[in-house]
Amino acid sequence: FFQTWRLRRLRWSLYELDQAHDSVDFIPTAHRAGNLGYLRMFIHNLLPLYVEKVILMDTDAIILEDIDVLHGYFQKMENQGAYFGASLDMYNRYGIREKLPNTKMGPNVGVVMLDLKRMRETNWDDLWREETMRLLNEFGPPTASEQDTFASLEFSHPSWCYRLPCQYNFQLGE
Repeated sequence: FFQTWRLRRLRWSLYELDQAHDSVDFIPTAHRAGNLGYLRMFIHNLLPLYVEKVILMDTDAIILEDIDVLHGYFQKMENQGAYFGASLDMYNRYGIREKLPNTKMGPNVGVVMLDLKRMRETNWDDLWREETMRLLNEFGPPTASEQDTFASLEFSHPSWCYRLPCQYNFQLGE
C-alpha cells in the first residue's frame, strides 16, 4: 500500500511485535488499547540505528498538510534537549493524571515525535520504567496507558517534552 503513494524520502518497514509485547506484559492497564501503547516508550530499541527520529500517530489521526512541516519541529526539540514532542491534551483526564500536580492537561501522545538518538544515548529505558513502576505502586494500573507515564515525566522534567501546537493533534471530542 505504501509503495503506491510514491512519497519522496519515505522508508518504511514492518516489524513483528510479539517480542516487543513481552517487554510490557508486566504493566497492567485499564486502557481500552491495553498496554501496547507502551511501545512508544521503547521503539528506539526496535527500530534500526539509522532511524534517529520518528513520528508516531494513532490510527485515527488524519494528516492534512505536508508532514515535513511537523518534522521541522525536531530541530526545536533538539535545541530544548527534549526526548519527545506532543500537543497539550484538550481534556481533563481522570485516574492517575488527576492525582498528579499540574498534569490534568498533560501531553496527548496520539501524535508524538520521538528523538530516538537521544533515547539511545541516555538511560531512557531506566527513566520510563522507573516512572511507570512508581505510578503503578502509588496509584495502581494506569487509565491512560503510556500517556500517564509521559505526563508524569513531563511534570518532573518539563524540558523533556517539547509542546507541539494543538493543530497537530486536534481532538474533536471524547
